[in-house]
Amino acid sequence: MKMSELDEQLAEYIAEWRKQRAKEEEELRKLKDKQSKRKILRAEEEKKLTEQKKAEEERRMREDFDRKQREQEEKRKRLEEAEKKRQALMKGSNVVDQSDCGASVGNTKITDLVFADDAVIFAESLEVLVMALEALHEEAKPLGLEVSWLKTKVQLSNIQAAKGELGKTREQLAEEKKIALSIRVKPLNIDGIGSANLRSKAEDMWTLIVKLETEKYDMEERMKRQDYDLKELRERQKQQLRQKALKKGLDPEALTGKHPPKIQTASKFERRTDRRTYDDKKKLFEGVSI
Repeated sequence: MKMSELDEQLAEYIAEWRKQRAKEEEELRKLKDKQSKRKILRAEEEKKLTEQKKAEEERRMREDFDRKQREQEEKRKRLEEAEKKRQALMKGSNVVDQSDCGASVGNTKITDLVFADDAVIFAESLEVLVMALEALHEEAKPLGLEVSWLKTKVQLSNIQAAKGELGKTREQLAEEKKIALSIRVKPLNIDGIGSANLRSKAEDMWTLIVKLETEKYDMEERMKRQDYDLKELRERQKQQLRQKALKKGLDPEALTGKHPPKIQTASKFERRTDRRTYDDKKKLFEGVSI
């Protein structure tokens, strides 16, 4: 009797355990299904977000490209207008014209060019200023005058212009240089030119390139040699100053600095009032013995 009761209890326990196990397996299956669905939704959301970021980046790059194109086109137009104004000014207004021994500016005739040392040029930008200086240089050649680029001083009219001209990046300067060269250097017109003439023009351009490269190399070597000579002269000057300082009983590096050495007019250990006048002290600096 006891064995049968134990068997029944065991059977009930096994049945209850199986029901609980089936229930747990069903819940686990549902959780796995939810997890897989969440993974699919997350993958779709990440895909949409990636596509949205890509579209936003493409739109931003396209806007930047369009903005740069507009700025480049506006800058090209400004430079072309400046070049046209300069050419019209040089052709129409007769800025500098050789006449006998002098020149004329508009209706004012200048016969004595001794005083013509300085010139004031008003320009909207540095590009226009460079063009005006080049034009002035070309027009001043027949008069025996020369425009010194080393002595040229530029004064911008306002702070915003200064920030605009001086705060440009290397890419902006290169782009402006490219635009200016495209305006100044006209494209070659090779339409309808025979092969012989084309070959001759190519040979002339090659000869010019070789000549310019040779001059560039010579100038670079000359600059290196001059730099070496300057270093050698500075070193000789330092040696002479050291010898001079040693002869005077000073420190060898006393005369090699930016400022001359201090001259001690009185002993710092003396507690006696200095009765010498200003002229007597001044003569110490001039090397005159009192």
